[in-house]
Amino acid sequence: MIMRQIGPGMVQQMVTNCDACQGEGTTVDLKDRCKSCDGKKTLQVKKVLEVHIRRGVNNNEKITFSREGDQEPGVEPGDIIIVVQTKPHELFERRGENLYMEKTISLNDALTGFKFVIKHLDGRDVVISGKPGDIIEPEAVRGILDEGMPIQGAPDQKGILYVKFDVKFPDEHFLEDETMYKELEKHLPPRSPFTMPKGEDVEEVSLMPFDENRHNSTRGNRQAYHDEEYDDDDDMGGGHGGHPGVQCAQS
Repeated sequence: MIMRQIGPGMVQQMVTNCDACQGEGTTVDLKDRCKSCDGKKTLQVKKVLEVHIRRGVNNNEKITFSREGDQEPGVEPGDIIIVVQTKPHELFERRGENLYMEKTISLNDALTGFKFVIKHLDGRDVVISGKPGDIIEPEAVRGILDEGMPIQGAPDQKGILYVKFDVKFPDEHFLEDETMYKELEKHLPPRSPFTMPKGEDVEEVSLMPFDENRHNSTRGNRQAYHDEEYDDDDDMGGGHGGHPGVQCAQS
């Protein structure tokens, strides 16, 4: 305890650690002090811990090194906890023990079969094939057994590799000879049945390529043109439809 006079008849008392023993109540003679820590009882040292990552380790899984944290006299050492985070891959997406990937194929591939190669995580070149007649529709998903992630606790087993397909259709008029479309139609399933309705209130229209942004812009320009035309009619004294307005008689 330290007592200090701060004014006439006023004394301040302060409790602080002893400079000699640092509040521990004991001191070590200079000749008996450790030369490495100079009697402080702790040292700053570097220690290399080897972390073993098991096959199929989960994302955010924790690996604990018990009692490897900071150590102080009279205090139980803490733990060092390593959190494993999966690095994103350019081809595969991991979901648990399964892998997911996307692949774009042509319409020809989707109808008649295909083969393509992927480089797997373990360095293998895996050839994936589709049989003729096994139609791959857009957004279709196919699975390959035992090509996913290793399953923890079962090193000989793996999850499923799922492949989501995007089918790229050919450009318009990809056949130079128009008669070839009739030949192509012979090899495709029949068209949907259609019966032309009868009567005077029947109108046949044609489809055209549609761009929503361009359509909205065109519609806005068209509306602006009509508004401008209407303003011009007002300036000329006309009403709706360009008809002249009523004028006052002059004497």
